[in-house]
Amino acid sequence: MKKRNTSSLLDHLTLEGSPIVANNSMNRERELCGTNGYEIELGFEPYAFLCERLQVEPHVRWLDLCCGTDRALIEAALHSEVPNGGIGL
Repeated sequence: MKKRNTSSLLDHLTLEGSPIVANNSMNRERELCGTNGYEIELGFEPYAFLCERLQVEPHVRWLDLCCGTDRALIEAALHSEVPNGGIGL
């Protein structure tokens, strides 16, 4: 078994302040769409999915437990054309 070089790992304090979560494509600055958007990783657009669900449900929610800076959620709120806050972010 190959021994891991731990000298290159970040300490806890540095890691907590870092925008990188697991690797360079999984970061705390994830956008709603585009090259750094959720669609690439998930295979669908969360915001479009929620808007579609609003056609059959009065309210929908998006809970992102590891969203970091909430960038995608804030972008969704700013782009929301849903009346009366139908999408809970």
